[in-house]
Amino acid sequence: MHCSLLKSLLKRNDKVYIYDGKLVIEPNSTASVPENWLAQHRDELVSQILQAVGIDCFVYVGYSTGKYQGSRFPGITLQFESLLGQEDFYCIFNAITVYQRGKKAGQPLPKGKFSISKRSKFYRFWRNTGLPVPAKLSIYHDYMGNLRPLLFTAKCISASKLDKNSIKPLNVTYEQIIASYALETSANHHTGTEQHTDNSQTTLPYSDLPQSQEYIGMQPFQSTGAKRCDISNKDSEVKGNTTNSNIDSNTGNSKGSINQGIKKAPQDQTHEEWLKDYDSG
Repeated sequence: MHCSLLKSLLKRNDKVYIYDGKLVIEPNSTASVPENWLAQHRDELVSQILQAVGIDCFVYVGYSTGKYQGSRFPGITLQFESLLGQEDFYCIFNAITVYQRGKKAGQPLPKGKFSISKRSKFYRFWRNTGLPVPAKLSIYHDYMGNLRPLLFTAKCISASKLDKNSIKPLNVTYEQIIASYALETSANHHTGTEQHTDNSQTTLPYSDLPQSQEYIGMQPFQSTGAKRCDISNKDSEVKGNTTNSNIDSNTGNSKGSINQGIKKAPQDQTHEEWLKDYDSG
């Protein structure tokens, strides 16, 4: 039985961890990780990391605007999903949902638009993500999609509600992962400064090394039938080739040399084939 892809990388003394909500791989060699390989295997690696250290995390799904507590307080609801458990969660932030000046002052903003203040808890939440801060406090709605690639940690205050003050990007250190597998690292492998497990930290070693490969386009795990808080995820679907797509309907033969370059889908490859693609980068 093959060992997991994550364990295979660790045995090669590659460093794998999650930093500020993003998957990072630092190869032990001088070669960089091919971006297409990382994109194909990110879900597998993140899942194995979470299972190894015994935690779950949250991924952002979408948001909506509205008024709460008897329509007295305007705000925005952020929708999340637990990545392994695939259960829906939410939190509510205060926000401004009406025009504040001009002839339309007091009238509702268009659906989905909102504004915040620098003293708001949403502004603090955004700063904690490490994402660039929009130029204006009234245009955050145009940047909400930037939350989707991140993995978050948070405390639950009810069966489905998150404590908005606790939502931060997830950090899982290389040392935590190694300890979970009880693996010995190579004596000549650079381990650097000790990494702390507090998710509130803003700096981890290795984040600026040129060899690091950081996948910033991570999407929530795909699963058939999983609830998505009514937010469509069609844009992230990948359409694969069918087995007959390159067969001539008249002769039954291959239409051309393109078949020679078609690789197996990741789920059909062995770990050795995965790593061969990884090394070829």
